[in-house]
Order: sequence, then structure tokens, then C-alpha cells
Amino acid sequence: YLHARTEILLDRIRLRGRDWERGITSSYLDQVSQAYARFFFDWKRSPILLVNTSDIDFVEREDDLEDLINAVSRMKKGRQEYNPYVRGGR
Repeated sequence: YLHARTEILLDRIRLRGRDWERGITSSYLDQVSQAYARFFFDWKRSPILLVNTSDIDFVEREDDLEDLINAVSRMKKGRQEYNPYVRGGR
């Protein structure tokens, strides 16, 4: 499950420049993010890796993708979180 801070999501939307995304508001993104967080909080049907993508940039930093692939490879069972910069991944 990929998630990011609302301001980061808005920046990414702006950078893409898609006409149909221009009306997306921070309030809407907050609501969607909260709904997903509630849904996955008690998820037990399969292992789940919660990935904070706020500080990940697959376009500018190729190592970010490799680090995430390694995190997925290490995934065992249950619920785990991947916060690459919070945990000192860099």
C-alpha cells in the first residue's frame, strides 16, 4: 500500500499537469487517504507492506526503486512499514 503526505501528492499531481486532475483538492486527498488507512489498518488477509512514498523519487533516484524492491523481497508476513528516510535508509 503506497501512501504519501497530502502536500506531496498535490505536488505530484501538479507536476504531471493532467487536465482532469486539476480539480483535485487537498480535502479530497485527505478523505481518500484516511479511507485507505482505515481499510488497511486491520488488513489480515495477506501480508501488507505500507510504503511511505513521501520522500521516494523513482524518476530522479534509481536507488529508491532498488531499495523498495529489496524491502518487498524481505517482506515476511503480517503488517510491515517501509519508511526509507525515517529509518535511516539514506
